[in-house]
Amino acid sequence: MPEKALSCVLLADRHHGLTEGVRGLLETAFGTVVMVADEASLLEGASRLRPDVAVVDLSLAEGSGLGWLRTLRERCPDLRVVVISVHDEESVRRAAMEAGADAFVLKRALVTDLLPAVARVRGDPEGVRPQPDQPLRQGIVKETTVERSDALRIAVPRFTDFEIAVLPTAELGEGPRWDEAAESLLWVDIPRRSVHRYNPATGEDAVQLVSDVVSLALPRRRGGVVIGLPDGLHFLNGKQSPGPVAIEPERTDTRTNDGACDAAGRLWVGTMALDERSPVGALYRVDPDYSVTTILTGTTISNGLGWSPSGTSFYFIDSPTCRVDVFDWDRATGTLENRRPFAAVEVGGAVPDGMTVDAEGGVWVALHGGWGLNRYSPDGDLVAEVRLPVARVTSCCFGGPELRDLYVTTRRGGLSDAEVARQPLSGALLRLDVGVAGLPTDAFAG
Repeated sequence: MPEKALSCVLLADRHHGLTEGVRGLLETAFGTVVMVADEASLLEGASRLRPDVAVVDLSLAEGSGLGWLRTLRERCPDLRVVVISVHDEESVRRAAMEAGADAFVLKRALVTDLLPAVARVRGDPEGVRPQPDQPLRQGIVKETTVERSDALRIAVPRFTDFEIAVLPTAELGEGPRWDEAAESLLWVDIPRRSVHRYNPATGEDAVQLVSDVVSLALPRRRGGVVIGLPDGLHFLNGKQSPGPVAIEPERTDTRTNDGACDAAGRLWVGTMALDERSPVGALYRVDPDYSVTTILTGTTISNGLGWSPSGTSFYFIDSPTCRVDVFDWDRATGTLENRRPFAAVEVGGAVPDGMTVDAEGGVWVALHGGWGLNRYSPDGDLVAEVRLPVARVTSCCFGGPELRDLYVTTRRGGLSDAEVARQPLSGALLRLDVGVAGLPTDAFAG
């Protein structure tokens, strides 16, 4: 009998939509994973390699029954089999278990149920044990406090855990925004031209493909979603949707990037240079009547935007400056003045990307290349550093019940195979409990 060499065998799903994400989860928790693409390869691999567990997506065997599962158990009686199915009918579950499956996991519950199921059939009494150099649910926070002249002490919560909300498949996850009316999180995968809507109640992450790279997705008060494409704003699924709102239609060297809405329902959107070096971008305000006003020029990569809880300050990131700036903001007129540095982002190899503001006035900044996020006090002092096992953290947003979940998008694209092996959760949507609530995501009034 061949020497046991592997921890798991992963059978790719029919459409390959979850393959890398599931593989990343299993590698992080259990070590080596071998992927196979069909029933014959599964049978051959299980016989030759003698793994501990086979994780099999039933969709690859649709139409051929479960004979392959019975054959697998006959050939490899010591093998443990976890099956994944999109169908939740009891008859499907019963048939799989009778054919020899040791565990049955619904595809919509992969994030929460797959790893415990694999750990259980492996007989690990302590459940999943992540590799020491690849923590699965572990973050690191450097806790500090700041004394202010008015004797207010800013308490930084102590926390370590995070959860995987959506499997690590995003090439460039960005722009998370909580849609309060739909109780779900909007986010985008920019180069894959996909708008995502994650429902934390069900675990479903619905995807809508659009015609071009998509930089933002924001809720509308009239229903539906407004998205940012290279030439401007477009509208999905809503009533009374206008035609596109052009943003820099004459330019071919820029595209839209990050965006957010203020409390009056105006949409603020920045553009970025396609070469990521030239200062040819700008920041625009789109009013509910769809008129467009230029607010700033000379930016390179317009990124994080946000407002203070008092509604008197506006925060803005132009990523190459490695700085967060703050403006005085007039809600009535939607104008900015008195631009000044708020916080320097001094993390080796990192640039500030997206951001969000919590209910206490803390400013959370995603660190692209910095393995996490920084939190700054309302005075611009660094008060917490959250470090995650993902280098390219792209943006963040509060959502969920009482806005107490911090959702974090990440990037998988551009990593080498070796880097992906070291950071298998790159491309995942993560969820953190940071001990503080966020501010509501305002919807576009247009």
